[in-house]
Amino acid sequence: MSKDKSLIESLAEMGQDDPEFRKEMDALFIETLDEFLGAYKEGVQQASPEQLSFAIHKIKFAVKMYAIEDMYKAAEQGRQLVASTVYTPQQLTQCLDEVNTLCMLHRHKIAQRLTP
Repeated sequence: MSKDKSLIESLAEMGQDDPEFRKEMDALFIETLDEFLGAYKEGVQQASPEQLSFAIHKIKFAVKMYAIEDMYKAAEQGRQLVASTVYTPQQLTQCLDEVNTLCMLHRHKIAQRLTP
């Protein structure tokens, strides 16, 4: 393993050569997405920037590997909105809806790879 690569990048490369390993990684990431979304919803409901940061940290490692930049960006915008303390309930709902939609979309794409 090259010192210039992160562990995640190295695992992703291994997954390209080993389809069964990639399936295991994908299944674990689906679980991570579920955990992320639960923690993110809780953070929005509590209007807690700390909880939102905790949730976002769960997916940060996989942004490039799973091409989830859009979801990461939307989640981070929601965290920044809550941290600003200047928002309406509608803005929070819209933010949560966007993150939820993107999360379900990415989850579905990954799950499709797991089914023959």
